Amino acid sequence: MVSYSIIEAGETVFENVLDRGGYESKDVRQVVGTGYGRISISFADRTITELSCHARGVHYLNSSVRALIDIGGQDNTVINLNGDGTVADFILNDKCAAGTGRFLEVM
Repeated sequence: MVSYSIIEAGETVFENVLDRGGYESKDVRQVVGTGYGRISISFADRTITELSCHARGVHYLNSSVRALIDIGGQDNTVINLNGDGTVADFILNDKCAAGTGRFLEVM
């Protein structure tokens, strides 16, 4: 079993993606780190929160959406969006992963 640090894992995934696509790092215009590990991505040009990432992605796919639910492995989040796709408000559970499995079971 290979043991990686979070930083090494991120670098390995990035290198693998480049290799599979036939690209080199110079071909990448920008790398954005997001989520809980965003500060561990040493090669990221900038970072944004996962809330902002979800909001921008949903707005891009369907600009009429005003709320979304993220059921993740660490938390559950409900995000209200402004008309321009920015985060208006959000709420998440207060304990890491608490209730995530239960929420899925009940749904």
